[in-house]
Amino acid sequence: MYICGTDEYGTATETKALEEGLTPQQICDKYFKLHDEVYKWFDISFDHFGRTTTPNQTKYFINSFHYY
Repeated sequence: MYICGTDEYGTATETKALEEGLTPQQICDKYFKLHDEVYKWFDISFDHFGRTTTPNQTKYFINSFHYY
């Protein structure tokens, strides 16, 4: 299984977004487009590509704290 994702809440993302005058989600959208071209060029695909802002990821994160 090959899993990857984008973290809109990371410090590096926040810093880069501030530098470029964008929101963290906008910066992730921008750089995903660039990275996606590289992935395709190398014939790389993912079984799942997630983002921290999706409803599923939010639900999983919240539920992981309720589990413990």
